[in-house]
Amino acid sequence: MGTSLNRITENIVKIKNFATLILLFFILSISIPLIKSYFLFSSKKEDEKTWRKLAIFNLNWFFYLSGLKFQVENTQELKTNHIYIANHFNAIDGVILLYILGENTTIFTGPSKYFPFPLSFWFRKTGCIDVQRNNIEKIKYKDSYTPEKAIKKSIEILNNNQNQSILILPEGHVSIKKRLLYFHTGATRIALASNKQIIPIGIVDIARICKKDFFFMPGTIKVIFSKSINIKEYYIKQKATLAEATLKLKQEIKKILPTIYYSKNYNYKYPEKVGVFLNIDNVLYNGCADKDFMNYYCKNPKIKLIIWYYFFLYKLGKISEYNTIKNSATILKNIRADKFCKTTDIIFEKFLKFKIYESIRVLIKDHKKRGHKVIIITDTITPLANAFANYINADFLLASNLEESNLRYTGNIIHWYTGNNNIFKINHIVKNFNLKLDQSFAYSSSKIDLPWLKLIKNKTIVNPDNHFKNYAKKRKWEIINI
Repeated sequence: MGTSLNRITENIVKIKNFATLILLFFILSISIPLIKSYFLFSSKKEDEKTWRKLAIFNLNWFFYLSGLKFQVENTQELKTNHIYIANHFNAIDGVILLYILGENTTIFTGPSKYFPFPLSFWFRKTGCIDVQRNNIEKIKYKDSYTPEKAIKKSIEILNNNQNQSILILPEGHVSIKKRLLYFHTGATRIALASNKQIIPIGIVDIARICKKDFFFMPGTIKVIFSKSINIKEYYIKQKATLAEATLKLKQEIKKILPTIYYSKNYNYKYPEKVGVFLNIDNVLYNGCADKDFMNYYCKNPKIKLIIWYYFFLYKLGKISEYNTIKNSATILKNIRADKFCKTTDIIFEKFLKFKIYESIRVLIKDHKKRGHKVIIITDTITPLANAFANYINADFLLASNLEESNLRYTGNIIHWYTGNNNIFKINHIVKNFNLKLDQSFAYSSSKIDLPWLKLIKNKTIVNPDNHFKNYAKKRKWEIINI
């Protein structure tokens, strides 16, 4: 009875949140021409600060209707012409802090066009510094700031306006596990060049209250301000590197956050002996990489239909994953291996890499920053799997090899590692890298990976089906859905 009541309550909250969000988007949209018209016929000058004031006004009623409250601590640390930094566990962290810090704060965001209208329009009008965070965003959002230009813009704002502050979320991306990731060096570089101090902010309880980006359970989010840090003084006195000074900032954020937000089991004594094992499909990549690749590779509609038929049978459980890949590989018979590899790289660069989960890529990069070894274990064919391995800078790849004869594919698969056969190969990898499986990490979406999942201590199940989700829940494994 209690569980049913909780579900009903949660569904009511969801409906209310959705209605409030639609109302916000509606008001933000219809107010644009009204505001533009006002400035057109008024003697007042249109500026970013005015747009920020209007944005804060709308956020005020939006948070009120959503049942979201804020408990702000150490407000005496609120100062002008400083650099604010904070943890990043939810997509709305930036707008929450804009609401608290006020109109004299310019915030860093991802590319404005990454967000839906009217948010994208308002981000531009409020003067947000929208940054290209990776190579894909450099391609897709060319009118956003490069990291170098964003840093230069921030320094200009701080030096030319004594009332203006900057807000940066140094992790750069939302932490999907709701734990601190590595910090980018942008805030440190801005502070060193502008000679401004940094004020750390801890956002607490947002992971519990905000289930998704704009889905709130009614509650209070605690926002804690810490004392300002003169990072330039630390940099000079300690003869620190840029990375060491940035790590100092992360440590200051950690001091004001509960320990549940620290990276779980990451701080082992010998990080180089920690392995990170992951699959590609539905973990690193949104979907089935082989199927999508074949769709772009095959020009013949009849062959495309055959490939889709095999994958359709696999989805229905009529044939195994091995037979699906094996049957699909027959179309590569007599294809030159070197030309196929080049074509694979082109297809990956033009199409497939855009379906990589950025949140997982960032998580894997966090492991790499800590010195962990990254190993991809997948049934994806080797030339394609190799493109993924290069993209995330993996240390080792275990994939489905295509048989060759005289530099041409035979249409057969060799060295297929699945089920218990994986154990032998994994033990070889462990021995080769001197890894400790009782300190290693695993990321998987499928029950087919259970033979090697069971060997590894820290398991995270990504985008599982309901059956595997229930299996993982019973064993108290970590589960994330993207």
